[in-house]
Amino acid sequence: MGFRKSLLLATVVVLSYFFAPRYFPYVTLMGGVAWVSLYFRSRSEADASGAAAAFAAAADLIGIKRRPLQRSAKFRRGPVLLNLSAFDVRAGARAVHVVDLASPTFRKVPFCFLVRSSRSPVKEAQLVENSRIPGIKFEYQLKRVDVPAGLESAANMDDLFESIIVDNPAVHVLDAFELEGVLALKVFFNGRVLHTHFILHDSATHESAARLVEKHTGFHLTLLEILDKVDFKVPV
Repeated sequence: MGFRKSLLLATVVVLSYFFAPRYFPYVTLMGGVAWVSLYFRSRSEADASGAAAAFAAAADLIGIKRRPLQRSAKFRRGPVLLNLSAFDVRAGARAVHVVDLASPTFRKVPFCFLVRSSRSPVKEAQLVENSRIPGIKFEYQLKRVDVPAGLESAANMDDLFESIIVDNPAVHVLDAFELEGVLALKVFFNGRVLHTHFILHDSATHESAARLVEKHTGFHLTLLEILDKVDFKVPV
C-alpha cells in the first residue's frame, strides 16, 4: 500500500478524534477496514507484476517471441509442445515468482512422480506417502526414491520411475538442478503433463535457460518412450 494513502487514512482518523470525537470509533473502524483492503489489493497487484516480469525474463532468455503484458506462451522444441508461464508462491511475508515449464504428453496414465530440491526458498510439507502432486485430483500412495543429495523424490510406481532415471544415463534430468543462474525447484509428472518449476537469478544466461529447456524436453521424450511400452492394466 502506498505511503500517501496510508498517511491520508491516518490523518482522517486523527482529525476525527479532535473534531468529531463522537464518531471517532466508527471512523477508526472504517479506516482500518479501508487500510486492510487497500493493503491486500496493492500486494496482489505487486505480486502479479512480479510474476509477469519473471515470465518475460524467462521468455526472453529462452528466445520466445512475446507481446507486452503477455502472461504465458506456447512454443515447440522439436516434436515437443511446451507452455511457459509464471505464478506466485508465498514464502513468509514475500512472494516468490516461480516459472513453470510444462509439456503435455497427450496421454493419461496412472503414474506420477515428483523430484524437488532442498534449496527451494518455498518450504513445502515433508514428502510422505500421501503427499499430493499438483494436477492430480485423487490420492496415490507414493514411495520414496533414492536420488542424489540435495534432492528428494517419490513416485507411486518407484520401480518404473527408477527405470526412467537410473537405467537411462543419457537423460540427466537431475542435472537441471545444477544449472548456473537457474534454480530448479521441482520436476513432476501428474499422469498427463510434465512440469519443471524454476526461479531465475540475475546470473541466468541464455545458455543456462536453453539448457533447462533441453533437459526438460529430453526427459519428456524419454518418458513418452517408456510410457508407451508399459501396460498399466488399470482404467485411467
